[in-house]
Amino acid sequence: MKLERARNSGWLFVVIGAINIVAAVNFGLQSDARGQWAAVVAIAVGVVAVCLIVFGITRILAGQAALRRFEDEHGADAGKQAPIT
Repeated sequence: MKLERARNSGWLFVVIGAINIVAAVNFGLQSDARGQWAAVVAIAVGVVAVCLIVFGITRILAGQAALRRFEDEHGADAGKQAPIT
């Protein structure tokens, strides 16, 4: 359960980073009309977006590696509930 939570939160960071990229592009496109501050905000939001995406991918890969180690130690079906009959 904890391993799945780490992987899912990694995907959440990637999605939030992608949304921030859209916001950065929006601020960048409005920088001429709104002035120099919009360009500065666009750069800051873009940097945050890249950091979030890198962090999310790192969590996804770390979660997959941990799951692989767990399955190697305990077997491929370890931790899964047996079907109720």
